[in-house]
Amino acid sequence: MTFDLLVQKKRPSDFPRFIKACARLGSPEKSFPAIHIAGTNGKGSVAAKCAKILELSGYKVGLFTSPHLFSYSERISISGQRISEQEIEEGLQKLLPWEECQNYFEITTLLALDHFRKHRVDVAVMETGIGGRLDATNVVKPLVSVITSIGRDHCAFLGHTLEEIAAQKGGIIKPNIPIVLGPSAQLPILLQQAAAHNAPVHPVTGTFAFYDDENTAVALAAVQASGLAVSSHALREGLSIRPRCRFEQQGRVIYDVAHNPDGFKRLLEALEHHFPGRPFRMFLGFSQDKEIEACLNLCRKKARHIYLTQTNSPRSASPQALAEFLDRNYSIDVTLEQALADSEDLLVVAGSFYLKEMQDIVR
Repeated sequence: MTFDLLVQKKRPSDFPRFIKACARLGSPEKSFPAIHIAGTNGKGSVAAKCAKILELSGYKVGLFTSPHLFSYSERISISGQRISEQEIEEGLQKLLPWEECQNYFEITTLLALDHFRKHRVDVAVMETGIGGRLDATNVVKPLVSVITSIGRDHCAFLGHTLEEIAAQKGGIIKPNIPIVLGPSAQLPILLQQAAAHNAPVHPVTGTFAFYDDENTAVALAAVQASGLAVSSHALREGLSIRPRCRFEQQGRVIYDVAHNPDGFKRLLEALEHHFPGRPFRMFLGFSQDKEIEACLNLCRKKARHIYLTQTNSPRSASPQALAEFLDRNYSIDVTLEQALADSEDLLVVAGSFYLKEMQDIVR
């Protein structure tokens, strides 16, 4: 099976098989400690902030995140330096023939683990893909585990209630290892799992009008709970960063990777916080496996107009399919340039990491 075909198949890992793959590779996951981050939303931002803090404090830091916006190499980096195309090619040539590797995310995780071992990182910051319990990243040995938030996403794999989803994400909780819980992740099931594992709980409390402020608080708690020594300068600078396309403004356009109901709720709160009362339009595309109707219901109540487009993904939902959830105030197959020419309103681009318009601004 080619890597391109594997990309089209999104599913949790076959965890026992993945453990065998790690063993075949020489168990690279045992060669460094980690900060392990799960959650419905915010985990990529929290991971980036944690990694930057540690890097600025003098550590050699591996960072593993997903998905990518433009280049596959964005997923794997060491102290800000992405894995090279040559290292990707050599790694994939080795791993693709293995019968233990049947999943795109598993192969990418193995590539990252091997890369971090080869370059002898001091610590790795690892973001989960789907869930936590059966996620390929769950092989790492964490200094601290983090669950940023709990909301509805990947319901076909994780369950249709918050309790079911939380139970899957809580699978990253390890015996005697501290667990940081974001404000929406402090569900009874997670507190019970933590107690069963004698894992000290570090709750992040408070109400945050802007989701990046919440991510900052979670990242701070994660670094503090890790026990790693960091400088005040590193904390200040590292916590201030924000990954691309997280409420990123360029002119009248705001780019945001919100792609599930909770993500859109926080995006709409951010718009009201930063631009109170200002009218806006939305330029949206989704993957088929998302909670599209719930997302569009939130957007149509606030946006003056919605433009529907298609993502650069094999799982993309067609604009025509999206339109079935809207009865008015929408357009199909309009370019970003046409949407900007249509009005002087703010234009919010969201719905998927795989929107071409997102990828264009990070090239």
